[in-house]
Amino acid sequence: MNTLNIKSFIVLLLSFLFFSKVFAENSKINLDEMRKKDSQKNFSIEKDLENEESSSKLIRFLPYGIAAALHAPTIIKVFGISDGAKWFGETLTYNYATEHILINTGATFITALPLFFFYKKETVLQSSLIFSGIQSAFWAFMNVQGISIIWSAYAGMLIEGMISNMPKSNFKKGVSIVSLIAAAGAFSYYAITFPAITSVAHASSMILGFGYGKFFGKKLKRRKISSTK
Repeated sequence: MNTLNIKSFIVLLLSFLFFSKVFAENSKINLDEMRKKDSQKNFSIEKDLENEESSSKLIRFLPYGIAAALHAPTIIKVFGISDGAKWFGETLTYNYATEHILINTGATFITALPLFFFYKKETVLQSSLIFSGIQSAFWAFMNVQGISIIWSAYAGMLIEGMISNMPKSNFKKGVSIVSLIAAAGAFSYYAITFPAITSVAHASSMILGFGYGKFFGKKLKRRKISSTK
């Protein structure tokens, strides 16, 4: 190998080493920038997830706060007046009328139990607290009696559940239908024997329950059965 070829080889080698170094440094810079961007992106995602989780917790516990606020006036009234316990007992039971106690208690249980066929337990619990809170607020501010707002709202939720999320079990279908028939019987009884404003309150409560089930109710998932030919 002559001197010219040796010099050319050395120049090429040095050039290769130089450009390799430049390329490596640029690659390192780009890699660092990419890592920095990924880190910022991941941090941003984590912050979004934290914010979303915080919002989710707030939304989840919001119904309990609303229910507590609705129940507060009655609690204050029970403990704030001299005959609060007596007032509460009379308000809850239509002045201890056995007939109304049986109708209202029966209607409440018979409309509440089928809700577990359609909605998650959390939804049933939250709706119960809110409906009873609304009833409680009416006790405190409107001097009404009984618990018909609660079972009327349950009936509305039950109707919504049967429309949107009917179970395949014939037993559950039957129980739900019987529950609605029983609620309809209670509606009819009070429509005949009480002033019209009572029926208006029952109908309004039923609409409330229907809307709550539709827009806030978390439904149970139904297993889809695929048809085979």
